[in-house]
Amino acid sequence: MNGKILIIDDNPMVLKSLANLFKSNNLDTTTALTPAQGLVLLAQDSFDLVIQAMNFGADTKACEQGEALFHQIRDRHPNIAVIFLTTSTDSSNVVNLAKAGAADYLLKPWDDNKLLVSVNNLIDLYRLQRLQDDIHFKRFRRRQALESQFELCGICFDSNEMLQLLEMATQVACSNVPIVISGPNGTEKEKVAEIVQANSGVNTAPFIKVNVATLTENLIAAELFGVDSDGHNGEAKMQMGCFEAASGGTLFLDGIDNLSFEGQGELLQVLQTGEFTRLGSAHSQRLSLRLLSATNVDLAQAVKAGAFRQELYHQLNVIELKLPALEQRKDDVLPLVQLFLEPGYKLASCAKRKLKQYHWPGNVVQLENTIGRAMLLCDDKKIKAANLAIEIDQSRFIGPSQPSQDDVEQALADADGFIANAALRLGLSRQSLIRHMDKLKIERD
Repeated sequence: MNGKILIIDDNPMVLKSLANLFKSNNLDTTTALTPAQGLVLLAQDSFDLVIQAMNFGADTKACEQGEALFHQIRDRHPNIAVIFLTTSTDSSNVVNLAKAGAADYLLKPWDDNKLLVSVNNLIDLYRLQRLQDDIHFKRFRRRQALESQFELCGICFDSNEMLQLLEMATQVACSNVPIVISGPNGTEKEKVAEIVQANSGVNTAPFIKVNVATLTENLIAAELFGVDSDGHNGEAKMQMGCFEAASGGTLFLDGIDNLSFEGQGELLQVLQTGEFTRLGSAHSQRLSLRLLSATNVDLAQAVKAGAFRQELYHQLNVIELKLPALEQRKDDVLPLVQLFLEPGYKLASCAKRKLKQYHWPGNVVQLENTIGRAMLLCDDKKIKAANLAIEIDQSRFIGPSQPSQDDVEQALADADGFIANAALRLGLSRQSLIRHMDKLKIERD
Protein backbone atom coordinates (compact mmCIF):
# COMPACT_ATOMS: atom_id res chain seq x y z
CA MET A 1 0.00 0.00 0.00
CA ASN A 2 1.09 3.56 -0.72
CA GLY A 3 -0.15 5.03 2.57
CA LYS A 4 -2.26 4.55 5.69
CA ILE A 5 -5.23 6.85 6.23
CA LEU A 6 -7.54 7.20 9.22
CA ILE A 7 -11.04 8.57 8.44
CA ILE A 8 -13.15 9.88 11.32
CA ASP A 9 -16.78 10.68 10.42
CA ASP A 10 -20.14 9.87 11.98
CA ASN A 11 -21.73 9.10 8.61
CA PRO A 12 -21.24 5.41 7.66
CA MET A 13 -21.89 6.18 3.98
CA VAL A 14 -19.07 8.73 3.96
CA LEU A 15 -16.72 6.19 5.52
CA LYS A 16 -17.69 3.49 3.03
CA SER A 17 -17.40 5.78 0.02
CA LEU A 18 -13.97 7.08 1.01
CA ALA A 19 -12.71 3.62 1.94
CA ASN A 20 -13.68 2.28 -1.51
CA LEU A 21 -12.07 5.26 -3.26
CA PHE A 22 -8.79 4.87 -1.39
CA LYS A 23 -8.70 1.08 -1.68
CA SER A 24 -9.06 1.35 -5.47
CA ASN A 25 -6.07 3.70 -5.43
CA ASN A 26 -3.87 1.40 -3.34
CA LEU A 27 -4.30 3.34 -0.08
CA ASP A 28 -4.84 1.50 3.22
CA THR A 29 -7.84 2.87 5.12
CA THR A 30 -9.10 2.60 8.70
CA THR A 31 -12.40 4.18 9.75
CA ALA A 32 -13.87 5.51 12.99
CA LEU A 33 -17.44 6.71 13.68
CA THR A 34 -16.63 8.89 16.69
CA PRO A 35 -13.80 11.21 17.78
CA ALA A 36 -13.09 9.00 20.79
CA GLN A 37 -12.75 5.91 18.61
CA GLY A 38 -10.48 7.82 16.24
CA LEU A 39 -8.14 8.88 19.06
CA VAL A 40 -7.90 5.28 20.29
CA LEU A 41 -6.93 4.09 16.80
CA LEU A 42 -4.31 6.84 16.50
CA ALA A 43 -2.77 5.71 19.78
CA GLN A 44 -2.69 2.07 18.65
CA ASP A 45 -1.32 2.41 15.13
CA SER A 46 0.76 4.68 12.89
CA PHE A 47 -1.00 6.65 10.15
CA ASP A 48 0.24 8.91 7.37
CA LEU A 49 -2.88 11.09 7.26
CA VAL A 50 -6.15 11.82 9.07
CA ILE A 51 -9.36 12.86 7.32
CA GLN A 52 -11.98 14.07 9.76
CA ALA A 53 -15.40 15.61 9.66
CA MET A 54 -15.93 19.19 10.75
CA ASN A 55 -19.38 18.42 12.16
CA PHE A 56 -20.45 15.44 14.25
CA GLY A 57 -24.18 14.94 14.63
CA ALA A 58 -27.08 17.07 13.36
CA ASP A 59 -26.52 19.88 15.84
CA THR A 60 -25.30 23.03 14.11
CA LYS A 61 -22.87 23.53 16.99
CA ALA A 62 -21.46 20.05 16.57
CA CYS A 63 -18.47 21.60 14.79
CA GLU A 64 -17.12 22.15 18.30
CA GLN A 65 -16.51 18.40 18.48
CA GLY A 66 -14.57 18.58 15.22
CA GLU A 67 -12.45 21.44 16.51
CA ALA A 68 -11.78 19.65 19.79
CA LEU A 69 -10.80 16.47 17.94
CA PHE A 70 -8.40 18.39 15.69
CA HIS A 71 -6.64 20.04 18.63
CA GLN A 72 -6.35 16.69 20.43
CA ILE A 73 -4.77 15.16 17.34
CA ARG A 74 -2.36 18.08 17.02
CA ASP A 75 -1.39 17.84 20.69
CA ARG A 76 -0.73 14.10 20.57
CA HIS A 77 0.55 13.76 16.99
CA PRO A 78 1.89 17.20 16.00
CA ASN A 79 3.41 16.15 12.68
CA ILE A 80 0.49 14.26 11.17
CA ALA A 81 -1.50 16.08 8.46
CA VAL A 82 -5.26 16.55 8.88
CA ILE A 83 -7.81 17.14 6.10
CA PHE A 84 -11.26 18.45 7.03
CA LEU A 85 -14.49 17.44 5.33
CA THR A 86 -17.04 20.23 5.73
CA THR A 87 -20.40 21.28 4.36
CA SER A 88 -19.48 24.97 4.23
CA THR A 89 -16.38 27.10 3.61
CA ASP A 90 -18.05 30.21 5.03
CA SER A 91 -17.53 29.25 8.61
CA SER A 92 -14.87 31.13 10.51
CA ASN A 93 -14.03 27.76 12.05
CA VAL A 94 -12.41 26.67 8.79
CA VAL A 95 -10.21 29.76 8.73
CA ASN A 96 -9.20 29.35 12.36
CA LEU A 97 -8.36 25.69 11.93
CA ALA A 98 -6.30 26.43 8.83
CA LYS A 99 -4.33 28.95 10.87
CA ALA A 100 -3.92 26.31 13.59
CA GLY A 101 -2.27 23.95 11.12
CA ALA A 102 -4.99 22.04 9.26
CA ALA A 103 -3.46 20.78 6.02
CA ASP A 104 -6.53 21.10 3.78
CA TYR A 105 -10.31 21.11 3.72
CA LEU A 106 -12.78 19.76 1.17
CA LEU A 107 -16.48 20.38 0.67
CA LYS A 108 -19.04 17.58 0.89
CA PRO A 109 -19.73 16.20 -1.62
CA TRP A 110 -16.07 16.11 -2.58
CA ASP A 111 -14.30 15.82 -5.92
CA ASP A 112 -12.55 12.43 -6.02
CA ASN A 113 -9.65 13.62 -8.18
CA LYS A 114 -9.01 16.71 -6.07
CA LEU A 115 -9.15 14.65 -2.89
CA LEU A 116 -6.70 12.06 -4.23
CA VAL A 117 -4.21 14.73 -5.31
CA SER A 118 -4.34 16.33 -1.87
CA VAL A 119 -4.06 12.98 -0.08
CA ASN A 120 -1.07 11.78 -2.11
CA ASN A 121 0.76 15.08 -1.72
CA LEU A 122 0.23 15.15 2.03
CA ILE A 123 1.26 11.51 2.49
CA ASP A 124 4.53 12.16 0.61
CA LEU A 125 5.20 15.30 2.65
CA TYR A 126 4.39 13.57 5.94
CA ARG A 127 6.72 10.67 5.16
CA LEU A 128 9.43 13.11 4.16
CA GLN A 129 8.93 14.99 7.43
CA ARG A 130 9.13 11.78 9.44
CA LEU A 131 12.30 10.80 7.59
CA GLN A 132 13.85 14.21 8.22
CA ASP A 133 12.78 14.16 11.87
CA ASP A 134 14.36 10.73 12.28
CA ILE A 135 17.57 11.91 10.62
CA HIS A 136 17.70 15.03 12.78
CA PHE A 137 17.03 13.05 15.95
CA LYS A 138 19.79 10.55 15.21
CA ARG A 139 22.16 13.40 14.37
CA PHE A 140 21.20 15.16 17.62
CA ARG A 141 21.99 12.03 19.65
CA ARG A 142 25.33 11.58 17.86
CA ARG A 143 26.21 15.20 18.54
CA GLN A 144 25.25 14.85 22.20
CA ALA A 145 27.52 11.82 22.50
CA LEU A 146 30.38 13.68 20.80
CA GLU A 147 30.03 16.77 23.00
CA SER A 148 29.86 14.67 26.18
CA GLN A 149 33.06 12.76 25.40
CA PHE A 150 35.28 15.32 23.65
CA GLU A 151 36.38 18.95 23.74
CA LEU A 152 35.08 20.66 20.58
CA CYS A 153 36.68 24.05 21.28
CA GLY A 154 33.49 26.01 20.64
CA ILE A 155 33.20 25.07 16.96
CA CYS A 156 29.77 25.97 15.54
CA PHE A 157 28.06 23.42 13.30
CA ASP A 158 24.75 21.68 12.66
CA SER A 159 25.42 19.71 9.48
CA ASN A 160 25.90 15.98 9.16
CA GLU A 161 29.03 16.64 7.07
CA MET A 162 30.76 18.46 9.92
CA LEU A 163 29.50 15.95 12.47
CA GLN A 164 31.12 13.13 10.49
CA LEU A 165 34.39 15.04 10.18
CA LEU A 166 34.50 15.86 13.90
CA GLU A 167 33.71 12.26 14.81
CA MET A 168 36.72 11.19 12.76
CA ALA A 169 38.93 14.00 14.12
CA THR A 170 38.23 13.07 17.73
CA GLN A 171 38.63 9.37 16.95
CA VAL A 172 42.19 9.81 15.63
CA ALA A 173 43.17 12.57 18.07
CA CYS A 174 44.80 10.23 20.60
CA SER A 175 46.99 8.51 18.02
CA ASN A 176 50.46 9.91 17.37
CA VAL A 177 50.32 9.71 13.56
CA PRO A 178 50.67 12.81 11.33
CA ILE A 179 47.41 14.33 10.13
CA VAL A 180 46.71 16.53 7.10
CA ILE A 181 43.69 18.83 7.42
CA SER A 182 42.61 19.79 3.90
CA GLY A 183 39.88 22.05 2.57
CA PRO A 184 39.25 25.37 0.82
CA ASN A 185 40.34 28.66 2.33
CA GLY A 186 38.13 29.92 5.14
CA THR A 187 36.79 26.53 6.28
CA GLU A 188 38.23 26.63 9.84
CA LYS A 189 41.12 24.20 9.37
CA GLU A 190 42.97 25.75 12.31
CA LYS A 191 39.93 25.18 14.54
CA VAL A 192 39.93 21.49 13.61
CA ALA A 193 43.65 21.33 14.44
CA GLU A 194 42.82 22.81 17.87
CA ILE A 195 40.18 20.10 18.39
CA VAL A 196 42.65 17.35 17.50
CA GLN A 197 45.23 18.79 19.90
CA ALA A 198 42.68 19.33 22.68
CA ASN A 199 41.66 15.66 22.58
CA SER A 200 45.16 14.23 22.19
CA GLY A 201 47.33 12.66 24.85
CA VAL A 202 49.49 15.81 24.83
CA ASN A 203 46.74 18.38 25.25
CA THR A 204 48.52 20.08 28.16
CA ALA A 205 51.86 20.22 26.32
CA PRO A 206 52.94 23.04 23.94
CA PHE A 207 50.82 23.65 20.83
CA ILE A 208 52.91 25.60 18.33
CA LYS A 209 51.27 27.04 15.19
CA VAL A 210 53.30 28.09 12.15
CA ASN A 211 51.93 29.79 9.04
CA VAL A 212 54.31 28.40 6.43
CA ALA A 213 53.20 30.98 3.85
CA THR A 214 54.77 33.76 5.93
CA LEU A 215 58.23 32.13 6.04
CA THR A 216 60.77 33.33 3.51
CA GLU A 217 63.21 30.90 1.92
CA ASN A 218 66.06 32.17 4.11
CA LEU A 219 64.08 31.85 7.33
CA ILE A 220 62.47 28.43 6.94
CA ALA A 221 65.31 26.36 8.41
CA ALA A 222 65.94 28.84 11.24
CA GLU A 223 62.23 29.04 12.17
CA LEU A 224 61.71 25.28 12.07
CA PHE A 225 65.01 23.96 13.47
CA GLY A 226 66.43 26.92 15.41
CA VAL A 227 69.84 28.63 15.39
CA ASP A 228 72.86 27.84 17.57
CA SER A 229 75.16 30.59 16.23
CA ASP A 230 75.12 33.09 13.40
CA GLY A 231 77.44 30.90 11.35
CA HIS A 232 79.82 33.76 10.49
CA ASN A 233 81.75 35.01 13.52
CA GLY A 234 80.79 32.41 16.07
CA GLU A 235 78.95 34.82 18.31
CA ALA A 236 76.21 33.17 20.25
CA LYS A 237 72.82 33.79 18.71
CA MET A 238 70.60 31.20 20.28
CA GLN A 239 67.14 30.76 18.79
CA MET A 240 64.76 27.96 19.57
CA GLY A 241 63.02 26.58 16.48
CA CYS A 242 59.42 25.42 16.25
CA PHE A 243 60.35 21.74 16.42
CA GLU A 244 62.15 22.30 19.69
CA ALA A 245 59.47 24.61 21.10
CA ALA A 246 56.80 21.98 20.37
CA SER A 247 58.81 19.16 21.93
CA GLY A 248 56.49 16.81 23.78
CA GLY A 249 53.44 18.52 22.28
CA THR A 250 51.96 19.39 18.89
CA LEU A 251 53.32 21.33 15.91
CA PHE A 252 50.77 22.67 13.42
CA LEU A 253 52.14 23.67 10.00
CA ASP A 254 49.42 25.68 8.28
CA GLY A 255 49.74 26.09 4.49
CA ILE A 256 52.18 23.18 4.13
CA ASP A 257 51.83 23.41 0.33
CA ASN A 258 53.67 26.77 0.48
CA LEU A 259 56.86 25.07 1.66
CA SER A 260 59.59 25.33 -1.00
CA PHE A 261 60.88 22.17 -2.64
CA GLU A 262 64.15 22.55 -0.71
CA GLY A 263 62.25 23.11 2.52
CA GLN A 264 60.17 20.03 1.79
CA GLY A 265 63.39 18.04 1.48
CA GLU A 266 64.63 19.28 4.86
CA LEU A 267 61.32 18.47 6.53
CA LEU A 268 61.27 15.02 4.92
CA GLN A 269 64.75 14.25 6.28
CA VAL A 270 63.64 15.19 9.80
CA LEU A 271 60.55 12.99 9.59
CA GLN A 272 62.51 10.05 8.17
CA THR A 273 65.38 10.21 10.67
CA GLY A 274 63.40 11.44 13.65
CA GLU A 275 66.12 14.00 14.35
CA PHE A 276 66.77 17.70 13.66
CA THR A 277 69.76 20.00 14.13
CA ARG A 278 69.90 23.68 14.92
CA LEU A 279 71.67 25.79 12.33
CA GLY A 280 75.31 26.18 13.36
CA SER A 281 75.19 23.22 15.75
CA ALA A 282 76.94 19.87 15.43
CA HIS A 283 74.54 18.12 17.77
CA SER A 284 71.22 16.69 16.65
CA GLN A 285 68.09 16.52 18.80
CA ARG A 286 65.50 13.80 18.92
CA LEU A 287 62.15 14.68 17.37
CA SER A 288 59.37 14.30 19.92
CA LEU A 289 56.09 15.85 18.85
CA ARG A 290 52.76 15.33 17.11
CA LEU A 291 52.71 16.87 13.62
CA LEU A 292 49.56 18.37 12.12
CA SER A 293 49.54 20.19 8.78
CA ALA A 294 46.92 21.99 6.74
CA THR A 295 46.50 22.81 3.07
CA ASN A 296 43.93 24.31 0.73
CA VAL A 297 45.24 22.40 -2.30
CA ASP A 298 44.95 18.78 -3.35
CA LEU A 299 48.38 17.46 -2.33
CA ALA A 300 47.96 14.32 -4.42
CA GLN A 301 47.49 16.49 -7.51
CA ALA A 302 50.43 18.66 -6.42
CA VAL A 303 52.57 15.50 -6.31
CA LYS A 304 51.49 14.59 -9.85
CA ALA A 305 52.33 18.11 -11.00
CA GLY A 306 55.80 17.86 -9.46
CA ALA A 307 55.12 20.67 -6.96
CA PHE A 308 55.19 18.50 -3.85
CA ARG A 309 57.51 15.68 -2.89
CA GLN A 310 55.83 12.31 -3.02
CA GLU A 311 57.82 10.91 -0.09
CA LEU A 312 56.84 13.89 2.10
CA TYR A 313 53.21 13.54 1.05
CA HIS A 314 53.15 9.95 2.30
CA GLN A 315 54.92 10.92 5.53
CA LEU A 316 52.42 13.67 6.31
CA ASN A 317 49.23 12.14 4.99
CA VAL A 318 48.78 9.13 7.27
CA ILE A 319 45.32 10.50 8.14
CA GLU A 320 43.50 13.15 6.10
CA LEU A 321 40.62 15.19 7.48
CA LYS A 322 38.80 16.78 4.54
CA LEU A 323 36.84 19.87 5.51
CA PRO A 324 33.87 20.44 3.18
CA ALA A 325 33.21 23.84 1.67
CA LEU A 326 30.37 25.80 3.30
CA GLU A 327 28.25 25.24 0.18
CA GLN A 328 28.40 21.50 0.93
CA ARG A 329 27.18 21.97 4.51
CA LYS A 330 24.37 24.50 4.21
CA ASP A 331 22.90 23.41 7.56
CA ASP A 332 25.82 25.22 9.20
CA VAL A 333 25.06 28.61 7.64
CA LEU A 334 22.38 29.91 10.01
CA PRO A 335 24.02 28.56 13.20
CA LEU A 336 27.24 30.31 12.16
CA VAL A 337 25.29 33.51 11.47
CA GLN A 338 23.88 33.41 15.01
CA LEU A 339 27.43 33.09 16.28
CA PHE A 340 28.52 36.18 14.32
CA LEU A 341 25.50 38.37 15.12
CA GLU A 342 25.98 40.86 17.91
CA PRO A 343 23.32 41.02 20.66
CA GLY A 344 20.06 42.61 19.55
CA TYR A 345 20.49 41.96 15.82
CA LYS A 346 17.98 39.78 13.98
CA LEU A 347 17.58 38.31 10.51
CA ALA A 348 14.53 38.85 8.35
CA SER A 349 13.11 35.72 6.71
CA CYS A 350 14.19 36.94 3.28
CA ALA A 351 17.76 37.29 4.56
CA LYS A 352 17.74 33.75 5.95
CA ARG A 353 16.61 32.35 2.59
CA LYS A 354 19.27 34.29 0.71
CA LEU A 355 22.00 33.21 3.12
CA LYS A 356 21.10 29.55 2.59
CA GLN A 357 20.85 29.89 -1.19
CA TYR A 358 24.20 31.65 -1.66
CA HIS A 359 27.17 29.43 -2.58
CA TRP A 360 29.82 31.08 -0.31
CA PRO A 361 33.03 30.79 -2.35
CA GLY A 362 34.89 32.39 0.58
CA ASN A 363 33.36 29.94 3.05
CA VAL A 364 33.10 30.75 6.78
CA VAL A 365 35.40 33.77 6.55
CA GLN A 366 33.24 35.35 3.84
CA LEU A 367 30.07 34.62 5.83
CA GLU A 368 31.50 36.31 8.93
CA ASN A 369 32.53 39.38 6.91
CA THR A 370 29.12 39.51 5.20
CA ILE A 371 27.29 39.52 8.53
CA GLY A 372 29.66 42.13 9.95
CA ARG A 373 28.98 44.43 6.99
CA ALA A 374 25.22 43.80 7.12
CA MET A 375 25.08 44.85 10.79
CA LEU A 376 26.60 48.18 9.80
CA LEU A 377 24.16 48.71 6.91
CA CYS A 378 20.85 47.56 8.39
CA ASP A 379 18.18 49.69 10.11
CA ASP A 380 16.77 48.97 13.57
CA LYS A 381 19.15 46.03 13.97
CA LYS A 382 17.10 43.93 11.55
CA ILE A 383 19.13 42.52 8.65
CA LYS A 384 17.23 42.24 5.37
CA ALA A 385 18.29 40.51 2.15
CA ALA A 386 19.45 43.78 0.56
CA ASN A 387 21.82 44.41 3.48
CA LEU A 388 23.78 41.23 2.69
CA ALA A 389 25.18 42.58 -0.61
CA ILE A 390 25.39 39.10 -2.15
CA GLU A 391 23.89 37.98 -5.46
CA ILE A 392 22.39 34.57 -6.08
CA ASP A 393 23.57 32.89 -9.27
CA GLN A 394 20.29 31.51 -10.59
CA SER A 395 22.11 29.34 -13.16
CA ARG A 396 23.29 27.18 -10.26
CA PHE A 397 19.75 25.95 -9.68
CA ILE A 398 17.92 23.39 -11.80
CA GLY A 399 14.85 24.87 -13.43
CA PRO A 400 11.57 23.09 -14.11
CA SER A 401 12.35 22.45 -17.79
CA GLN A 402 15.98 21.42 -17.33
CA PRO A 403 16.38 18.11 -15.47
CA SER A 404 17.60 15.25 -17.66
CA GLN A 405 16.65 11.62 -17.16
CA ASP A 406 19.86 11.10 -15.18
CA ASP A 407 19.01 14.12 -13.00
CA VAL A 408 15.53 12.79 -12.26
CA GLU A 409 16.67 9.22 -11.58
CA GLN A 410 19.44 10.45 -9.28
CA ALA A 411 17.02 12.69 -7.38
CA LEU A 412 14.58 9.79 -6.96
CA ALA A 413 17.40 7.56 -5.72
CA ASP A 414 18.55 10.18 -3.23
CA ALA A 415 14.96 10.59 -2.05
CA ASP A 416 14.39 6.84 -1.61
CA GLY A 417 11.65 7.00 -4.24
CA PHE A 418 9.60 9.71 -2.50
CA ILE A 419 8.37 11.89 -5.35
CA ALA A 420 7.75 14.98 -3.20
CA ASN A 421 11.30 14.87 -1.86
CA ALA A 422 12.79 14.33 -5.34
CA ALA A 423 10.71 17.22 -6.70
CA LEU A 424 12.04 19.46 -3.95
CA ARG A 425 15.62 18.55 -4.87
CA LEU A 426 14.94 19.38 -8.52
CA GLY A 427 13.06 22.60 -7.91
CA LEU A 428 9.78 21.20 -9.28
CA SER A 429 6.29 20.73 -7.94
CA ARG A 430 5.21 17.14 -7.34
CA GLN A 431 2.80 17.17 -10.27
CA SER A 432 5.41 18.73 -12.60
CA LEU A 433 7.87 15.99 -11.72
CA ILE A 434 5.25 13.29 -12.33
CA ARG A 435 4.51 14.77 -15.78
CA HIS A 436 8.24 14.95 -16.51
CA MET A 437 8.70 11.32 -15.38
CA ASP A 438 5.88 10.23 -17.68
CA LYS A 439 7.49 12.14 -20.55
CA LEU A 440 10.84 10.45 -19.88
CA LYS A 441 9.09 7.08 -19.39
CA ILE A 442 10.47 6.73 -15.85
CA GLU A 443 8.36 4.26 -13.88
CA ARG A 444 6.75 5.27 -10.61
CA ASP A 445 6.85 2.90 -7.63
